[in-house]
Amino acid sequence: MELALYRKYRPTRFDQVTDQNHVKITLQNQIKTGKIAHAFLFAGPRGIGKTTLARLFARSLNCQDRQEGESEACGSCDHCKAMDERRAMDVIEIDAASNTGVDHVREHVIENVRFAPSEGKYKIFIIDEVHMLSTSSFNALLKTLEEPPEHALFVLATTEVHKIPQTVLSRCQRFDFRRIPPQDMIARLKDISSKEGVEVEQVVLEEIARHSEGCMRDAESLLGQVLTLGDKKITREQAELILPVTHIATVVSLLDAVTRKDGREVLQLLNDFVNQGASIKHLTLELIEFARTMLLVSLDGPFSDTYDQQVMESMRGLIERMSSVEVQNLLNDLLEARIKPTHDALPQLPLELALLKFCTDQSEPAAAPRPFEPTGGEGTQMASLVSDSQIKKGPAPAQTKKEAAPAVEASSITLEDLKSKWGRCCDAVGKRNIALPLIINAAMLQSYEKGHLTLAFEHSFHVETIQRPGNMDIIAEGIQEIMMVKMTITAVQYVSEELQVLDTLTEAFGGSIVD
Repeated sequence: MELALYRKYRPTRFDQVTDQNHVKITLQNQIKTGKIAHAFLFAGPRGIGKTTLARLFARSLNCQDRQEGESEACGSCDHCKAMDERRAMDVIEIDAASNTGVDHVREHVIENVRFAPSEGKYKIFIIDEVHMLSTSSFNALLKTLEEPPEHALFVLATTEVHKIPQTVLSRCQRFDFRRIPPQDMIARLKDISSKEGVEVEQVVLEEIARHSEGCMRDAESLLGQVLTLGDKKITREQAELILPVTHIATVVSLLDAVTRKDGREVLQLLNDFVNQGASIKHLTLELIEFARTMLLVSLDGPFSDTYDQQVMESMRGLIERMSSVEVQNLLNDLLEARIKPTHDALPQLPLELALLKFCTDQSEPAAAPRPFEPTGGEGTQMASLVSDSQIKKGPAPAQTKKEAAPAVEASSITLEDLKSKWGRCCDAVGKRNIALPLIINAAMLQSYEKGHLTLAFEHSFHVETIQRPGNMDIIAEGIQEIMMVKMTITAVQYVSEELQVLDTLTEAFGGSIVD
């Protein structure tokens, strides 16, 4: 039986492991200096090298011919061969998902740890998916982790570090593994396909990397499926038989129509897409990913370069016609459409409603309702010459309302009126500042009297944020747009009922409150 690629090409040296340099360097230095911790915790998503590095670490520590000051195992001694063949007696691998009970921990760990290693210097316990252990199992393991024998070493691996008790975490050196960058993943896949004697087109490798979402094992599994096509050269057309189909062209066309407020074209594109038998769910996910990247690019934030140059040019053309607030609103609508239940006869309905909502929203129209050329033609080049500041010039409708005189007397507004329309007020504030609605949504409307509103917050940092220069004015402007009343804002901190009770108890009985 042919081995899967991720097993066939599992690294046998530290320098063969893709990325994770922050972990590799630390482990190698500990091996070189001999200053080895007794317990390690490897945390991170699946398929990124946690178990592989644990085995390499164990292999080097017990290597019989490793030179002093070196970190790599020799690969030829009896212990190295035993590790390669998964029969090393001093390296005990435990799958916590299958051995969750306390009896298994006592049998495999607690009883076994007492005995000295038979061949190597250390007896090493690798516990995979350690978060699956029961509470009683963790309690049984705790004492051993706290005071292990000098010859014992533990490597705990998990994908859900939040499920591990703090008492266990505090006794381990923690290493957080990162998702593999696309460029590193593509280089690894290219090397494997070359060793297999198959030429795979670059665009296919890029698609595999994008679908794998930073998981090297998933990427190698997908590559293995692609290589089963049997040809010496794998083209994009051939790979589409196996790889999930992407619809970037449809995504760009849809968003182009959306930015031009062309609802008719949006509906036509979606219905044509569904009639072709394609997955509307997958299209929604691609739209979310694309819109997220648009938001990050528009804010000059970090983003994963998973799209080719042509697609990025189209994206920048779209960004020229949408503000960051508009992109954020679109992204929120797409996320809502993803979780809404669908009718079997109309699977595209939630997505249609989300995109049409943006097309019909005239509160913040796009800067230029002209179509652009998605392939990076003259229209896109001309759009790129217009700066963002130039696009945003001119008052928005909301600002026009803001400058108008209040149509309602401040005394006629009650606190209940404000509470009933507070959601709309938060949306109006969000047009001016993306972050502030997240804070004022958590506020308690404490009091309102003659144009003066008091907002109460549980946490002091919320109060401090609201009191920063300009934030009060932004909130007041947003509220004025909805309530048609000019008002002043005060932010205060309130004490929760639980803290009040605790204060009363400490006054009565003495003592202090600690975290």
